[in-house]
Amino acid sequence: RAHRGGRDSAVFRPKGYRRLARRPQGTDALQIADYRLDLLGRAEPVGTRSDLFNEFGIYNEMIYTRAELMYGALRDALGDSTFAAFMHRYYADWALQHVDERAMRTTAELVSGDSLGWFFDQWLRRTGLTDYALTNVKTKRQPDGSWLTRGRVKKKGEYREAPPLGVRTSSGWTIARGAWDRDDQWIEVRTPDKPTAVRLDPLRTTEDWDRRNDAHPRVLLIPDAERRVRNVIDWPFLDQYDRDRIVNAWTPIAWYTTPNGLVGGIRVRSNYQGIVDRDESGLVYNAKTPVSRADRYADPRFEGWWIHENPRLPWTARPLMGVRTTLWTFDGVAGGEIAKTWDTSPFVTSRVRTSTHTLGATLTVPRGFGYLPARWDAVRVAEATYSTSTRLWRPGWPQLMTISVAGGTGLGKGAAGSGYARLEAAVSGVKAWGADSTNISSLRAYAGAVGSAAPLQRRIFASARDPYQTLFNHFVRPEGGILTRDQVATVPLGGAGLRGFDPAASVDEIGALNFEQGLRLVTITPGSRPLAIWGTLFADGGATRHDPLGDAGAGVMLRGWLFDRDVRVRVDLPVWVSNSRGRIGEGTATYALGDNVQFDRVQLTLGSFW
Repeated sequence: RAHRGGRDSAVFRPKGYRRLARRPQGTDALQIADYRLDLLGRAEPVGTRSDLFNEFGIYNEMIYTRAELMYGALRDALGDSTFAAFMHRYYADWALQHVDERAMRTTAELVSGDSLGWFFDQWLRRTGLTDYALTNVKTKRQPDGSWLTRGRVKKKGEYREAPPLGVRTSSGWTIARGAWDRDDQWIEVRTPDKPTAVRLDPLRTTEDWDRRNDAHPRVLLIPDAERRVRNVIDWPFLDQYDRDRIVNAWTPIAWYTTPNGLVGGIRVRSNYQGIVDRDESGLVYNAKTPVSRADRYADPRFEGWWIHENPRLPWTARPLMGVRTTLWTFDGVAGGEIAKTWDTSPFVTSRVRTSTHTLGATLTVPRGFGYLPARWDAVRVAEATYSTSTRLWRPGWPQLMTISVAGGTGLGKGAAGSGYARLEAAVSGVKAWGADSTNISSLRAYAGAVGSAAPLQRRIFASARDPYQTLFNHFVRPEGGILTRDQVATVPLGGAGLRGFDPAASVDEIGALNFEQGLRLVTITPGSRPLAIWGTLFADGGATRHDPLGDAGAGVMLRGWLFDRDVRVRVDLPVWVSNSRGRIGEGTATYALGDNVQFDRVQLTLGSFW
């Protein structure tokens, strides 16, 4: 890596469309995978006895992947020539014999002449990450014409190393080492020529998980090769991330609404290493608005949103994994959310049981523009939520269980004291039939209830996801959107899942049972999760306090994996609906195909895969 100027030594590059995406390879990808386990709290010490690891996948990651990184760190700590001499001596003394930590450590200390207890203790008996930050740089010309550069380096991570500070001049990099046992130190580098760049570990020989703080904070003075951000095109269906830099993926975005006409602007999605500081933000402008600009402090034609996940704050050693914050304003409503998710799965690499718990708080405020999103009441709402999801990966019928509990209240004039409680619970199972899983049966049971004081956006819906779940689906959320046409219902399936009923139909309480049988008709792409076209038959039954409900029909579905996205696009055709009230076809023509058989509008579900 040093000979290649700090670049990875991997020569493999993807072909075809995937080649457009910025993705790390080789050692960079291996490091990211190891860092992810540590950031998620799933790493275990390399020195753990084999049978005491929590699961076999973690054993493999620690004994092979993390140990490989450990040997790289040892080579960096000893230096190339000393490391080579240590390996020769180690082989000469212990070839074909059983070895342990004492054998390796003793040989390394004999050859290097240094005490290495600190190194083996952190790598074998503890978990953690290495991270040093360059917080200040001072450069001064000396009387003899040379240049003295001093860099202040602070330890941010749990592991220690002797941090290398590099100064680049016209003749290349000059590197000096700090002390491994100091948390805050100034490192000096002397060069004959004027420095053009200063950064920690420019040749990428040390273990340092967060490279964003390796360069001098004065970003404008850093050459392009040293900048912290890489701007790319947000190619559809592709994830992009980088080992050393933040990746900003840009794309134009547009949709249509009846109140605002054509809405267009720009969206950017960013992340570091694919796991930290995951952002999505957008700014759009409306072609028209029913509100006078003179009546508002801000131009109502502008709409925007910002989502931030797993942030690393300047004063924290690690990112706040599972933390999500959201701010948004569009369609005459503004709001915000803060939530924390915990992964309580007993295993991380074994598919036995995966569980998550989420606690959050949401505030939504109509802006008084005279228009609102679809299925929305003009009332301020503050809500606290708790949800849990557990998936059992059983060979026969893998099951998914979800529970969502919420409590909220209306705020402002006319809404005081309008508190409500909301509960949703669902259990579903999927069974694959046939040697190549060409047949799939699915069964789902659902129950939901909400207080009568809940506004429309927090009601229980008979066939569709609620407005909070579709908040960032710009084709579904707006009133009179591109896809919300009279003859096609496009709100994604959810709630009680009764496909023959209007997505706007809401109830106080409902129980439902959904059954579907799918047959794979055409396979488009190969692989373990092929993209394929499926034919389906479905039947839904449910009941409210007053009415039994039911529907049945057929459909077609595009389902599978396309590059880096899970794609689910389906068209359902209900041919029988038991109750005329609240049907998808309410208020429109209904065509009789025979006794008790009716044809209603198509139910179309578009997955959000870009």
